[in-house]
Amino acid sequence: MKLIIHSALILILFFSTGCNNRLIDDVYRHTLKGSDEYAATAFIALSNLALTQDDIKKLEHDYLNEDNLTRKYLYEYLLSKRTQEEKYTLAFIKNSRMNTPLLIKNHSQWISIASPFYKHLSYYSKTNDEALEIIFSLIEDSDGANLAIISLNLNEIRKMDNARFVRIAKNSGVPTSEILMLLENE
Repeated sequence: MKLIIHSALILILFFSTGCNNRLIDDVYRHTLKGSDEYAATAFIALSNLALTQDDIKKLEHDYLNEDNLTRKYLYEYLLSKRTQEEKYTLAFIKNSRMNTPLLIKNHSQWISIASPFYKHLSYYSKTNDEALEIIFSLIEDSDGANLAIISLNLNEIRKMDNARFVRIAKNSGVPTSEILMLLENE
């Protein structure tokens, strides 16, 4: 019991003395170098940390100066999730079309069955037609657990608004037979 209390006090002291900013700096450094897998992992980790306004301003600045389209997409994910600003959310949704490998498989070291990028897109698919259309387009390239997750997501959306579901399904270009088969198996 003393060990647990002692450990908790050390953690509180660690985070209350400004080490949190150092943690953010350390994680952010991994977005700039290394493999795409490490960069994706760092962006996901940052999206789950408390960021200051200064941190957000630095991220926005670096986002505007980023030339690599994949890393730009990772910035859009992070900025959309942390700021909820429409410009980042719409950019994230739009650029999800070009980043389907990141949506279909978890190309990071973040432990998650579904890709965190897919989870974020699926959140917006409940109200954004373009996001839902992208979810439909993932059916043909997905399999296994990812396909089951897509199926659950689509069934939830169908229950929320069947008319919208049918309209977007028709516009998606995915054969109706594939959609019906996926939904029947759920």
